[in-house]
Amino acid sequence: IYVQDAVYDAFAEKLKAAVGKLKIGNGLEEGVTTGPLIDDKAVAKVKEHIADAVSKGATVLTGGNSLEGSFFEPTILVNVSKDAAVAREETFGPLAPLFRFKDEAEV
Repeated sequence: IYVQDAVYDAFAEKLKAAVGKLKIGNGLEEGVTTGPLIDDKAVAKVKEHIADAVSKGATVLTGGNSLEGSFFEPTILVNVSKDAAVAREETFGPLAPLFRFKDEAEV
């Protein structure tokens, strides 16, 4: 998610508040908003993308942990580098990387 610098911090906090309201569980149960990933390989890919982004300067704003089974906490990464794998590969998991930019020419 590309976010303009002037609103980046406010956007990140509002997204964090919204993500904090998500309910993880069986998608067939009422009120559940986030179900499991397809398999353990998908969980591993989310973990790899988070670790790679953090190694390149990103910070986990919220989430970042796998749960029992194939569940994974909805995760927001801030200050993600364009060099991070998550900038080039699809994650297929509850991962929202936030990329900061100053003007449209950067994106």
